[in-house]
Amino acid sequence: MKLAVLYAGQGAQHPGMGKEFYEASPAFRAAFDSAALDFDLHRVCFEDPDGVLNQTEYTQPCMVAFACGVTAVLAEKGVKPAYLAGLSLGEYSALQAAGVFTAKQAIELTAFRGKAMAEAAKGLACGMTAVLGLDREKLSACCEQAAETGCVQICNYNCPGQLVIGGPPLYPAEGQRPLPHKADGSRRGCAGTALCGRKLRHHGDAGAVQLSGA
Repeated sequence: MKLAVLYAGQGAQHPGMGKEFYEASPAFRAAFDSAALDFDLHRVCFEDPDGVLNQTEYTQPCMVAFACGVTAVLAEKGVKPAYLAGLSLGEYSALQAAGVFTAKQAIELTAFRGKAMAEAAKGLACGMTAVLGLDREKLSACCEQAAETGCVQICNYNCPGQLVIGGPPLYPAEGQRPLPHKADGSRRGCAGTALCGRKLRHHGDAGAVQLSGA
């Protein structure tokens, strides 16, 4: 039997994640503590007394640091997955597990990514909606129709039958209006930042530069 590991993206975070691993496993601690960040990773992940864990600039490095630690624990135990994948942010964790990045690189890259996304969203109220039961071509057409009132785009292709649209709160709601009845299983999500691609384009260019130095 082959083992596959799927790494979570934003939305799975919660205060206290990784605390027991950190206290019990040197391998987890080494990976978790490998990056140099401008905030207290332990405080936010393990306690979050200031309630910032759901803000994307904190969520992203915290989630990836936790994932890198778990990967180190699995490796120490001789667990070798045959397949690695990630949902959105989780792709960075999967790449780290595959050896593309070190734990330090993955955590610092996602800290940069989180800050860039937060900066792009500054002054904007952003939201997202997961749309169930509609293919990308039909949803793209719905977004184009809704975009007459503002920026709304498909943000994530999670899996067949589940796509995510995002932008300022009005626009994901507008994107739902032209949806066929069979796609009425849409639901609001809770990622810290959900912007259309146009809002993030120049930050993506900066991210490419950062990535090239990793």
